Amino acid sequence: MRLRWPQWITASVLALVLLIVALLFWTINTTSGAHWTLQRVQGALGDKLALGSSSGTLAGPLELRDVRYRDAASGVDFTAARVRLDLRALALLRFVLRVESLDVQRVRLALREPTKREVDNQPFSLEPPFDILLEQLTLSDARVSRDGEPLVEVSTALLAATWTDGGIEVRQLDVQSPQGELHFAAQVNQREFFEGRGKGRFRWRAGGREYAGRFDADARGALAKLDLLLSAPVTATLEAELEQRPQFPWRFTLKLPEFDPRNGLLPDSNLRKLGAHLQGSGTATRGNTAGTIVLNDTTLQIESFGFAHEGEQLNVDALLKILGSRGQLQARGAVQLAREPVTARLNIDWRDVVIPADLVGQVLHSRGVLDFDGSPKAYLASGRITLGPPKRPADIQLRVAGSDSKIQISQLDIVQPAGRLAATGVLTLLPRLG
Repeated sequence: MRLRWPQWITASVLALVLLIVALLFWTINTTSGAHWTLQRVQGALGDKLALGSSSGTLAGPLELRDVRYRDAASGVDFTAARVRLDLRALALLRFVLRVESLDVQRVRLALREPTKREVDNQPFSLEPPFDILLEQLTLSDARVSRDGEPLVEVSTALLAATWTDGGIEVRQLDVQSPQGELHFAAQVNQREFFEGRGKGRFRWRAGGREYAGRFDADARGALAKLDLLLSAPVTATLEAELEQRPQFPWRFTLKLPEFDPRNGLLPDSNLRKLGAHLQGSGTATRGNTAGTIVLNDTTLQIESFGFAHEGEQLNVDALLKILGSRGQLQARGAVQLAREPVTARLNIDWRDVVIPADLVGQVLHSRGVLDFDGSPKAYLASGRITLGPPKRPADIQLRVAGSDSKIQISQLDIVQPAGRLAATGVLTLLPRLG
């Protein structure tokens, strides 16, 4: 009996479906299928990906050894001695990547300056390309460096997280390192605003000093809050708020209870007491900070420390007073952010300032005006300063032109009741002092 053409089409489609199913089964559930797939991936990536050996199937577990991914354009050089992956292969048919376990051992990640930068103009979004369910990721013996300099070393790390249309959830992140430890959990989603909750604690050593504390972040509606409690190297609290609205209004309160900085933080300092209580508010383009700073027996009151960002220029205006005296300092100026290096034009005016003996060895009274224009690479500075012990001040006239290699002194006049000193010359800083 001859088949009609509709029956031939149906039979052909069924045969094609069976062939695709058989191919998928072979690819996912056989070792040869896994080898074939890995070869296709390597071919697509060119010489960026190299594999020493592989065993197992895509259905899991799949084990890769001596993995290397190197991309000079992005500045990434990644190696792993062993990668063991176990995923739910059938979930891929529902466009869900579900990883039951991923174990990565002996990782070396070297970062360098990329040779090609890609500009991404897309707005940041939490929408995933497909649902990703990571039941357990374990990492052991990992080291990260940048331009040959070590950044971080991880002994062990454990991560359990999901990324779906409902947002990102980090159920568990535990990191153990010779530098310390980090524990974190969070959940965030994106509707009209970014909303969610996160908390964690850390203990980390950097620059020869240990930092420890805990933090709690909460975003509801347009308002996001952060509470940070630092327990080492000093005790401090920071409460910050940010509104997810145009101009991003923000505010903060920083409390640093008085402590002796010589006990670990600044062992060679003349400071025996340090503390602060600061508050600030503003937007993305302007802001102001006020509060007090305690230095030994002197309390500095910051009446205002304001900034305004206009185009590529940052304008600053600050007024500080010394409580219990008439001393005050005012600074005004503008910083040109677009120039390389960054340049500034500043005017500093102070009067009736008393410098305590425990800071400089003897009591000094000072007043003056100082103008600065330039950058550390090239600058001009001039001023009139009165400085000296009580009833024995010296009047100083100063005008210099400097760079990072030398200082040209065009005027240095020091006048005291007992005499006068005038000097000009050049002070060479590089390649050697002279």
